[in-house]
Amino acid sequence: MNLATAESLVRSQLQRIDAVYLRPLFDEWAILSIAASGVTLIAYQGKRPDTYRERLPQDSAPLRAAMARRSYAVGDFEFALEAAGTGYDAGMKIGESAYLVCNNLAATMDELRKDPQWLKAQVLWFELGEKFRADPLV
Repeated sequence: MNLATAESLVRSQLQRIDAVYLRPLFDEWAILSIAASGVTLIAYQGKRPDTYRERLPQDSAPLRAAMARRSYAVGDFEFALEAAGTGYDAGMKIGESAYLVCNNLAATMDELRKDPQWLKAQVLWFELGEKFRADPLV
């Protein structure tokens, strides 16, 4: 899939997640390209467009640590349960070198998962991964 289609898919699936979670689960998300030469911000949706890029190294540290434990195929995802504030809460491999990262600026993933609505939301999160597994971002 191309970038425009991927962004549209993410946007619509996160809206569906918010609807079943009964409030916004993630208030910001980004698509990153990760290569040997470094990380490139491809797309961003959220409240920090002016500072997001410069905070990328610090904000990604908890999620990078969580994801360092194993190898990921397209569609696989990980949560950084204790990432607080601007630290990314969730990451998903959506292409060979592309990742979706999502964040809730007010709560940790551990706190978000304690809400009973999470059970419904996680089904849609998994579904998003399956859509990228079937048609990765290129």
